[in-house]
Amino acid sequence: MPWLLARDFNVPIHPDESSNYNEGQAITTDMQEFIDCRNNLALFDHVASRPLFTWTNKHQEGFLAKKLDRVLINDLWKASTVVEFLAPEISDHCPALIQFKESNLQPPKPFKFFNFSVKCKEFLQVVENSWTMLAQGNPMKVLFSKLKRLKLELKKLNKLHFDDISARVNQKRGELQHMQHLILSTKPDSGLITREQSLSAELLAVE
Repeated sequence: MPWLLARDFNVPIHPDESSNYNEGQAITTDMQEFIDCRNNLALFDHVASRPLFTWTNKHQEGFLAKKLDRVLINDLWKASTVVEFLAPEISDHCPALIQFKESNLQPPKPFKFFNFSVKCKEFLQVVENSWTMLAQGNPMKVLFSKLKRLKLELKKLNKLHFDDISARVNQKRGELQHMQHLILSTKPDSGLITREQSLSAELLAVE
């Protein structure tokens, strides 16, 4: 049976998969147990584009980063897949993006709800006007129809009052992702860590 196993394993497989690695460090008991388990199951790492580390404690003092997240496969895994570890943004772990090359499906564009939309004075009235309009069908269809209609109205509200927010969020997210990739690919200095913390706060402020 083909296997693909992706998760936070909470332990690296070698001492050099930690930012505090020193030459000559030995493999710990936890590492050896994980290596033995992986070998017994005949699993190995899927080729991935990734930073050196996939987890960080996000501390300015006592900074630590490790490779704790992996995507493992066995020899029977024949699907044409691409794996990329993304920037963690507000998380302490890098999410793993697994894509099937042969897939031509185009997922629907997600609706982005900005929390600060509720502060708009028209927000409650827009929601009430949309929700109280009649919808036909069984209860599930009625709920689906109302949510779909409300989404369109909230999109209009966002475009009217916050048209540049998406661009600002994407720009700030891109800056944060770039900084996190730098941090997770090197042994960063305190300046990089401070900048990453500032960018995280700025992103939360505009989302």
